[in-house]
Amino acid sequence: MSVVSWRWVAKKILIIDDDQASNELAARFLKSLGLDVVTTESAFNSSALVTAEQPDLVLVDVRMPGLTGDTLIRMAKGRDGGTPCPFVLYSTTEPAALSNLAQECGADGHIHKSGRLQELAKSVRQYLGDD
Repeated sequence: MSVVSWRWVAKKILIIDDDQASNELAARFLKSLGLDVVTTESAFNSSALVTAEQPDLVLVDVRMPGLTGDTLIRMAKGRDGGTPCPFVLYSTTEPAALSNLAQECGADGHIHKSGRLQELAKSVRQYLGDD
């Protein structure tokens, strides 16, 4: 079965990434698989957005101006009750360094932004528990 033929029912993803082109590419692809996708280019409004949108998974870029993804995850995980869903680092950072950073900040995992959309779909499926 091809990855692109997978379909999810009522699953929502929030992508937090300051790169508009990256947001649009990932969102368009994940929407084509049946996911509901919300994007934001600012880490600063993410807490309110998570509360309002109630996503099933949050993908967070590492290198963002003002508030890095690992710092955002540390803050989210440090709140009473932690996070309502998995928070996953999603970055072009070298895979071994990304894995280490994910462990250090308490992320639920990491996805390397390789440009290969099939790998993104496979990883998202695993984090949503649909593998």
